[in-house]
Amino acid sequence: MAHGIGARIEIPAADAPPNYHFEVKDLPALARDWAVIHLQEPLPVRPIPLGSLAPGVGASVMRAGYSQDRPHLLSIHRDCAVVDRVPEQPLLLTSCDATRGDSGSPLLQGEGNQVALVGITAAVADDGRHGASIVIDVAAFAAIRTR
Repeated sequence: MAHGIGARIEIPAADAPPNYHFEVKDLPALARDWAVIHLQEPLPVRPIPLGSLAPGVGASVMRAGYSQDRPHLLSIHRDCAVVDRVPEQPLLLTSCDATRGDSGSPLLQGEGNQVALVGITAAVADDGRHGASIVIDVAAFAAIRTR
């Protein structure tokens, strides 16, 4: 796998130092727990395109990541769905199983070989029935995409 060197990092303005505190885990903090890293040189891989819209409740999605239980092997959780949206936050609750190590993993939506990035895993959630994940939806990145 290729790797790159970061040239610039963009974060939500509310979390610019010294305001960011890692231990804060309320929903508004989770909604801002992301960064976009611009690389010095492009990687020799085809990027996954950003989706134009976040998926609605009930939409079929999948999550790919390197979980703590299989840290050296990419795991794909297919056939999960968006269960709910968090009011007033760019957050989705999904039925995609997640564990430690899955933070930052992509939430994908698509058909066949065509997929789009529709969110980034931010946290593990438990709705009382099964493990789930809280995902930052693509709307949070809209300001960065237009720069």
